Formats: sequence, structure tokens, C-alpha cells
Amino acid sequence: MTYESAGEGPESATLRRILESARDCFLRLGVRGSRMSDIAEGAGLVRQTLYDWVSSRDDLVDLAMAERTREMGEIIRQRRVDPAAPVGDQIVELLVDMIELAGNDHEFELLAQAMPEHHAFAFLSGPSSLTDVVESLLQPYFDRARQEGVLREELGERALVEWVQTLLAPLRARADRSPESLRKLLQYFLIPALIRE
Repeated sequence: MTYESAGEGPESATLRRILESARDCFLRLGVRGSRMSDIAEGAGLVRQTLYDWVSSRDDLVDLAMAERTREMGEIIRQRRVDPAAPVGDQIVELLVDMIELAGNDHEFELLAQAMPEHHAFAFLSGPSSLTDVVESLLQPYFDRARQEGVLREELGERALVEWVQTLLAPLRARADRSPESLRKLLQYFLIPALIRE
């Protein structure tokens, strides 16, 4: 099941209404408190028709998480990183912003907690829609590092993105995740895996 917010046509419009209704219900009623009939009603459908589009509430949680992740990627994309800073520092600032946003976003947290464990693991460790967002955010920095001849791309760019993604999840959950402590951890453990000295 995929959802493209930019899609056109009656099928994508129906799926968009379903997803909007699900997200609204999840926020108002909680994920477990949202019945499929509530979601169907909010989308202007009967419950049985909803099952023509999605198989379960978990399917809707996955779709909602993918969409919220894309939205958060757009928020991060609007933030400015000092263009004069070394590329490794720019990557660190981008990742600190991502961790901070994910840790402070109510909907992201609600959906992450509601995902079945195997879905959450697959989403966070990749490949998933999160991987695509992280890759699109890192691409300009990887391009700069490649131009400077310092990008470690022996395993490929996608492997680098998945490595970054795998490290971000536990950092988001840390109780002591002040921006300064995150910067230190990322500089020490992550940047050497991405950028050659």
C-alpha cells in the first residue's frame, strides 16, 4: 500500500480522504481508540468500502507515518544550515534538527508508539519511506562531500543513508538528547563513517 500526496484522480483523492480522516481520528481519539467506522465516516465512506482501500488500522498507521515523515522532511528542508561550515558540521546540524523535530512532534510520537514492533523496526531501520526522506535531505551534503573528495561511498550512497537512519532512532529516544550532546555523539560516531578526514 502506497500513498502519494501529489497524486491526482479519484482513486488518489479517495485514499487522501481516508488518510486525512485516519490522521484526524488518531489525533483526537488516539490510535487504539479510533475505530475503522470512525475513519470511514470521516472519509465519507461506509466501513466495508474502507476495507477496499486498506486492510487494517495498522495499514493506516503505516500510511500516516509515511505521510508525516514526508511533511517533517519538508519542515527540515526549510531550515538553514551555515553554508560556510565544513560539510561534516552541516550534516550534524541537519541530523540534530531531524532528531529534535521527531522527538518533539506529537503526531510522529503517537504513530511511532502505535506501530507494531516489526513495522516500527522496519520503518526505522529501513529501507522505508523514512529512508527516502533521509536520503533526499542528505543528498545536497553528500554531493558537496563528493565534490570535495571526502565522501565515503565505498558501500554506496544508499547504504550510507540506511546507516544514518539506523543511528538516528536510538538517539531520538535518549533522555539526555540536548542538542550539544547529540552534536558530540554524531561527530564522534557518525561523521567518520560518512566523511574522510
